[in-house]
Amino acid sequence: MIMIRVTICFFISFLLFACRFDKIDNSPCFSMHKSKYLTLPILSQKLVLLKGPTEGISPIYSVDKILVDSSYIFILDGKTNPLVYVYDKSGQFKTVVGGIGQGPTEYMTIRDFDISKDSIYIYDDRQKRIQVYNLNNFAFSRTINLEFRARGFSLLRNKSIIFASTKESCNDQIIITDLNGSIKRGFLPFDDECRDQRRRSNIFQKNDQEGILTYNRPEDNRLYFFSMDNGVMKDSFDLSGIEENVYFSTTPVVIRDKIIGNCDTESLRSLYFVDRSDSSRYTYNSRVIDTKKQDIKFSELLLPVCNHNNYIISYISLDMIDVFCDLDRCPENIINCLREDGIVISFFEL
Repeated sequence: MIMIRVTICFFISFLLFACRFDKIDNSPCFSMHKSKYLTLPILSQKLVLLKGPTEGISPIYSVDKILVDSSYIFILDGKTNPLVYVYDKSGQFKTVVGGIGQGPTEYMTIRDFDISKDSIYIYDDRQKRIQVYNLNNFAFSRTINLEFRARGFSLLRNKSIIFASTKESCNDQIIITDLNGSIKRGFLPFDDECRDQRRRSNIFQKNDQEGILTYNRPEDNRLYFFSMDNGVMKDSFDLSGIEENVYFSTTPVVIRDKIIGNCDTESLRSLYFVDRSDSSRYTYNSRVIDTKKQDIKFSELLLPVCNHNNYIISYISLDMIDVFCDLDRCPENIINCLREDGIVISFFEL
């Protein structure tokens, strides 16, 4: 438990930033590294309290990915417990998908997952295969065996899959396969100096307007955009020359012309915000760097994980509250949920 808390606190220390959530007329301001202030218009915030799983199922310790469809909220804990947890929209725990093991219907690790209209796809990195489960009853459906290892994947509309491959198993960074795992094509070749960033989460992000995007190559500091229809590369956005030695630590969220993600620098962890509408580029400093215990208000906790339509999806755990907030200043229903092994999902509308 001590190691888990230390790991979570370190992770939070560079993914967390502070703001005030008021109405659009008084938009939150973010403290910038260059002592300036700009506003990011958050229209609303919606909280969903997710109750702890049923007895015998491990609680969620690390949120690596969140997906939302018309009926459910799916949460991946890929580091602590390799499980995908399923909740309904009211926050009631429903089930976990599949199970851990080496059997034909199980998985040993979960590197990534995605959902279609009728199925959920779970990628087992260790066994180089995707386990497919029915979205109606979460029963096992079939296995997709792969010839390579990947860092992440995303389903395409033309019944194909786009993968961010690993350097050890492929010459190309991006691989397109059919739904049986057969390779159709690859592009963006690895170069000799390209590092294999397999430990990063959220390799792919989806956006209905932008398509599928990935930031899979820190060496050239570039964001790539791919078609959701067939995986063809549509565009790339060069982020080099903005701040020296500043890179996204995960693939950022893109909503309209705003790119919002967490970044690494040599001296600090901060939030990176790029407004493409006027080609302005700004690096925002996270207050967590200089914040003492219990110095942040509950309403100032924002941890971007992914996006859904025009919403940034974030989460709040008991470790975050315990380290950064005064419990007496937090709503009682929030604290009770977290103390009963639940988590809180936040939807921030831009």
